[in-house]
Amino acid sequence: MRRIAQYVFYFFVSVKNRGLIFTFRLIFNEVKWERKLGISTLQIENFPAEIINEEFYHYQGASYYILQHMFDRIPKEVRKGAFIDYGCGKGRAMIMAAVNGFKNVQGIDLSEKLISIARTNISQCKQLNLDADFIFHCENAETFVLPPAISLVYLFNPFGESVMKKVVEACVCSANNTPREFYVLYINPKHLDCWLSAFDTVYTLKSKKYNEAVLLKYRKPESILG
Repeated sequence: MRRIAQYVFYFFVSVKNRGLIFTFRLIFNEVKWERKLGISTLQIENFPAEIINEEFYHYQGASYYILQHMFDRIPKEVRKGAFIDYGCGKGRAMIMAAVNGFKNVQGIDLSEKLISIARTNISQCKQLNLDADFIFHCENAETFVLPPAISLVYLFNPFGESVMKKVVEACVCSANNTPREFYVLYINPKHLDCWLSAFDTVYTLKSKKYNEAVLLKYRKPESILG
């Protein structure tokens, strides 16, 4: 009953803040993509007591509609690099990255249980012939060292501001140490201000009252630009 109450709550909040049409568009795409991919990522999951705190949130998959809308706006050359999902959960965004042309798809999460579910979901997508290597990191985002191949960092508001600042620092360090085209796709961007000192906004998806998602590009320092 508690889980049903969660979904009912989210539905009415969505209608209030996004409008009825946008909300039904989100619901339609949830059913459409889950059936197409043959996976199960809808259920909200709480982290174990030893993990969850005010910084690390529960798992909830980002809207398929918003994911695909934003992937359509990612430059083709960026897809030649690697994708990483901070707080990868059940693998939804990783699978959608592969569907949209990324060959190196990585995910980081604190929960071994969720990573196990993500591996299962990816294995169930084999009928789609996804031509991608999937790599998982069961690590803390605060201390994770970003691989130099990453060209797109993805986040669905997975943690609080203090952790977000450390992730921004890691991204800036990686982009400076290995200069490249570097983008961030941030859904439900509650801590967007953390990024704006080093990243420019390329595109923003808005609904009635929400900034649903933002695509950011790293602003190279003048010393690198030469």
